[in-house]
Amino acid sequence: MTTGWTAALAADVRDAQTLRRILADPTNPEVYPDSIPHELLNGAIIVTPPAGPTHGSLMHILGSHLRRQLPRPLWLGIDTWLYLDRQNHPAPDLMLCQRPDSEMKRPTEALLVLEILSPATADRDRGEKKSVYARHGIPSYLIVDPEPLTVTEYRLAGDTYTEQQTVTAPGIFTTDTPCPLTINLGSLARELADW
Repeated sequence: MTTGWTAALAADVRDAQTLRRILADPTNPEVYPDSIPHELLNGAIIVTPPAGPTHGSLMHILGSHLRRQLPRPLWLGIDTWLYLDRQNHPAPDLMLCQRPDSEMKRPTEALLVLEILSPATADRDRGEKKSVYARHGIPSYLIVDPEPLTVTEYRLAGDTYTEQQTVTAPGIFTTDTPCPLTINLGSLARELADW
């Protein structure tokens, strides 16, 4: 018998072979098609809804602002899996890591991850994902709250994060970890309104 979740998945996948692979190995994120946003956290597949307009716009605007500030050896990943271990393949909204040496190499370490809160992901971003990122030694974690537009920076202290600063629009967020970065939240809010 087909459950509602399986039926919806089958309608979205439109490929019986892909559906068979997912049902045979549901904890393997590699069998899920790109049309199903998902990540692996603590061994569980988390299927997430597509980004809403504000979330998606913020992700691309922030990505553009940050990319211009990066020194050459760093790479900015947007909504890209981070392969931490067999149980954890999160997909942060943005991440900074060493530039992969080939298109096929998957990032396994990050220097900074950034999550943009949305109603569907806020609790996970503040809880489980924050814990996973800390446990895997990611030095810097930024949480962006769209309403009101706020950036909170956490830095790793041992195996947990401590809050370093919170800046709300129209303020200017600056950090030196992993490299000097500035986000003018007033300018970002205006750009977001025009997007």
